[in-house]
Amino acid sequence: MQTVSNGSYCILEHLGNDDEEYELAARGMLLWGKMTDQFNENTMGFATNSGVDRAYWKNRPFWGNNFLDDKPGLIAYAESHDEERIMFRNLNFGNNTNGSHNVRQLSVALSRTEAMAAVLMAIPGPKMIWQFGEVGYDFSINRCENGTIDQSCRTAPKPIRWDYWTVPVPNGRRRLYETFSAMARLRRQRPDAFNRATIANGTSLGSNLWKTVVVDHSTLKMVVVANFNVNQATQSVTFPNTGTWFDYTNGGSITVAGTSQNVSLPAGGYRVYLNQNITGGLVTNVREQVATDATFRLGVYPNPVRGKATVQYELPQSGQVHMQLINLQGQVVASRSMGFQLKGMQVFELDRNNFAATPLVAGQYILQVRVGSTAVSYTHLTLPTIYSV
Repeated sequence: MQTVSNGSYCILEHLGNDDEEYELAARGMLLWGKMTDQFNENTMGFATNSGVDRAYWKNRPFWGNNFLDDKPGLIAYAESHDEERIMFRNLNFGNNTNGSHNVRQLSVALSRTEAMAAVLMAIPGPKMIWQFGEVGYDFSINRCENGTIDQSCRTAPKPIRWDYWTVPVPNGRRRLYETFSAMARLRRQRPDAFNRATIANGTSLGSNLWKTVVVDHSTLKMVVVANFNVNQATQSVTFPNTGTWFDYTNGGSITVAGTSQNVSLPAGGYRVYLNQNITGGLVTNVREQVATDATFRLGVYPNPVRGKATVQYELPQSGQVHMQLINLQGQVVASRSMGFQLKGMQVFELDRNNFAATPLVAGQYILQVRVGSTAVSYTHLTLPTIYSV
């Protein structure tokens, strides 16, 4: 394969013995890592068979030697083409012993799947997300075209639910998508923290309903905690260091006074704590409204920007305004808070040598201006290379 197509990936739905799969991984192949039942036990709220240790390739027998430290050959997943859907089982078989947190209720089931997404995506190594799982697809794999459930219909056509993207927010489908998106964005921004053996002391992925993922790398330190119990719980959590830790998906921060700190979470709750303030992970209850030029005008001149440029925008409403520069790989390279601004025309001077205390390198960017939590506008920005003569 590499002779014909250098750099190509060989991905195997092998599902064999650990020793055999190790030999394949050691030769550069990627193996599907089925963790459906274990992740689903967590989302349903049952401790039996809820250990997800094997989602981390180094925890598998024969895979623990140092040779595979920078060769994450396991593609762990919670859903695939050949498994029952997580949300179907949540809604039909989830833990319903707590009336105020009944897993069989749609909003509760979706919020718990958010927590699963945070844990799955926090574990280093490649991941697979199966189609519409990111919006909580809840039709059984055995659904027949007439709506009945029968194993003979396993490969029958299933409803295509693009409309789940626009379903009103209170049921949480948008939030679930944003959680997967935020974690995927973090992995792209700090790839070295996720493409090698960075799991650290304090990680707990065993057969209990409190999960902790601790990642410790020079580019990122992260602690993800999730409470899959059906009642509130408090646990002692190990942080790699003391100081300020930022809540990536909720906003805000906490101060860690000792490396071990008690963390309390509601039933089905989770937190993603980072040792640095990385934007782009906020998960909201409000569906983002991408404004048109007619309702939220945004312009930059001169563009290309050689030194300084004027950014002019007309806000459709008053509110807190934030600017972000995003490169063409989707990474946020700089962000700036503009404070509270009134509806109407606003002007800002952009200095490519000092945007939010960051000098910008030559390249193509998207400038995003956001007001409040519902309106956002984008424009293309070019920073040419400046040559000295």
